[in-house]
Amino acid sequence: MTLEKLANDNPKVTFIHSWPGWVDTGNLRMGSRGPVMAGFIRLVLGPLVGLFSIRDEVSGQRYLFQSTSAAFGGRGVPWKGKPRINSLGKPANGLFLVNYKCDCTPNAKVMPVLREKATSKIWDHTQEVLRPYL
Repeated sequence: MTLEKLANDNPKVTFIHSWPGWVDTGNLRMGSRGPVMAGFIRLVLGPLVGLFSIRDEVSGQRYLFQSTSAAFGGRGVPWKGKPRINSLGKPANGLFLVNYKCDCTPNAKVMPVLREKATSKIWDHTQEVLRPYL
């Protein structure tokens, strides 16, 4: 809701809230505490992470695409495909809720309720937390 408020207050700026999914950052290969835990991680968690995750390079490429492409509003690299839809359901600048496949959702069931009931509370709380640093 904070990002949507910032997007509404700055209509010439595109904001992206992106969920990358499960990314294999290589942290499982960095060692662990003791040979039993290292064996468990290597034999059990390693294959699971491999099945359900994407490589960090792929995640980085997706973020680069999101931040430079005109598909997400803005004046980025021209996009000839279908433009993405922002949280207000429009193909324009604003807040884009992006998943791990670079697909967008307006989150139409939740966002209207949050806009009505929570935006001011969340914004006030954000300001309270950040006030000492501003």
